[in-house]
Amino acid sequence: MRMARQLSVLICIATALGLSPGGGANASDAELPVLRIGILHSFVGENAGILNQAGPLTDILGSQLGVKLKLCAVADAPEMTRLLLAQELDLGVMHGIEYAWLRRQSPALKPVALAMNETIKLRALVIVPACDDAMTIADLKGSIALVPRKGLHHCPLYTHKLILDAELDPCGFFGGQCQCRNVDEVLDGLVDGKGRCAMIDGQAWSIYQERKPGRAKKLRVLAESGWFPTSAVVIKDGSMDEARITQIKEGFTSLHQKPLGRQMLMFWRLSQFVVVPPEYETLCQEVLREIPNALPDVSLFQNP
Repeated sequence: MRMARQLSVLICIATALGLSPGGGANASDAELPVLRIGILHSFVGENAGILNQAGPLTDILGSQLGVKLKLCAVADAPEMTRLLLAQELDLGVMHGIEYAWLRRQSPALKPVALAMNETIKLRALVIVPACDDAMTIADLKGSIALVPRKGLHHCPLYTHKLILDAELDPCGFFGGQCQCRNVDEVLDGLVDGKGRCAMIDGQAWSIYQERKPGRAKKLRVLAESGWFPTSAVVIKDGSMDEARITQIKEGFTSLHQKPLGRQMLMFWRLSQFVVVPPEYETLCQEVLREIPNALPDVSLFQNP
């Protein structure tokens, strides 16, 4: 399932970036413009090889729609910065907070589109049973955490920061984890005593409260983050002409209007890509006050 999920986001990218005029199924590869897209390792995790497996699919889509796509996993934010600034990559796909970290050091980086699910503002929560006596994150040390298989990046990141703020070691902080199919199963599991805590997105919690108000009353929020900016597609300012940038923007922001695009967006739990509003930079500045620097890459669980 995770492999299919990762492949689906690549289909989204391929579909969006392929939506440029002037090419077609009969155009030779040599005639097609090449777009080199870097995707941070935090998106693909241990399955970076999925980018190679997606090659035939992206070749077909790109050829039919007028571009040649070259996808690669990038180890970390500093390497992404180097590649974008050196114009060895045309675009970088990254989480919003990762863009915020990069933008502060390299103001030449600019977002051209944002991934959105109803809102560009994300919030992370730590949830526990209402009857649990935990008062702070420190009280959860050694506990079993329930996590969704399709968890979002900002949720464990916020928990990691909470643990550090409590002057505790985040490495193996939780006694273990129990992976669930989705957030509903995570929260139902908490109610049913299958774990002691969960790290989930604020919007998912709101939906659960609406759909299952009785069960939601048996849970409570132990900790709540400030706003996180949503994920961004980033370029180096001045690296492309305005016409090409406009094509890229239109490709992403019209993705939800096309059948294949809608299917892939739904699978990836996105409603659409949107143009970048002025408030996005404010969100990036605000999240830096909460988490100013990248955190060490460690597992929060004793049995990851």
